[in-house]
Amino acid sequence: MGLISLVWGIVALLWMVLAFIPLLGWGNWFLIPFAAVGAVIAAIGLLFTHASKRGRAKTGLLLNGIVIVVGVIRLSIGGGSSEPGRGWPGRGRAAGVKCPR
Repeated sequence: MGLISLVWGIVALLWMVLAFIPLLGWGNWFLIPFAAVGAVIAAIGLLFTHASKRGRAKTGLLLNGIVIVVGVIRLSIGGGSSEPGRGWPGRGRAAGVKCPR
């Protein structure tokens, strides 16, 4: 379980780096649940692994936790929604699109 959560965390971290590229920020919507599953796997690994062999599970939990926090912050900075007028400049009311109230 520890190795699985560690590999899961590394994949999530690489995915997070890709989601920083402009126009790929939508990947955070899929990244956060993906990392949450990795964190659950790491937590299960921590529960069922002997105390001397928990290093990989702890590292996987840390990586997935960092990815979740950074993904949430990134979504909140970018508006986090697909509603017109939020997030991207030049969209919404400024571009002539009427937003529902």
